Amino acid sequence: MKPVPTLLHLVIAAFLAGCANEHDGLEQAFHPADDFGPSLARMGYDDPQLPELAPGPPPGAESDATSDAAAGDGDAIAAAMPVPARLAAAPNPFNPVTELRFALPKGGARVILAVHGVDGREVARLLDAHLPEGEHRRVWRGQDGRGRKVPSGVYFVLLHAGEEVVVRKVVVVK
Repeated sequence: MKPVPTLLHLVIAAFLAGCANEHDGLEQAFHPADDFGPSLARMGYDDPQLPELAPGPPPGAESDATSDAAAGDGDAIAAAMPVPARLAAAPNPFNPVTELRFALPKGGARVILAVHGVDGREVARLLDAHLPEGEHRRVWRGQDGRGRKVPSGVYFVLLHAGEEVVVRKVVVVK
């Protein structure tokens, strides 16, 4: 059984992993066939000084790595790899409404979509249901669970999809 991350872990991970919004200049792209974590090149960081990142040893280096995969098995390997859940918010920053778009991998999952304040408390639970794979959308109107408008500030949208947790920072401006 995997350990369950605390909200503090998720918030720290969100900042360190570049929980960037669409206006930060860094946009993480998911590459299901070969993504074992974010890299500057995969996050859209475009700098001519950044060396081209390629898998494997540098040119001219010897490698002791071996593989049991036959040539042409790439499609089978890519199909077997898990696709992570994704989450986006637009517009962000927002007032008064933002649309939360998320995608679930094959098989769907039990989904909890909740908004948390910077203090870790749950401000609003937007969804708690089992959903099929594919694209889904929910709207957050900048209100807490009792329908009261939340103050301006930073909030964290947490998408719990099965065993995965995805965090997106959103900003309410008044």
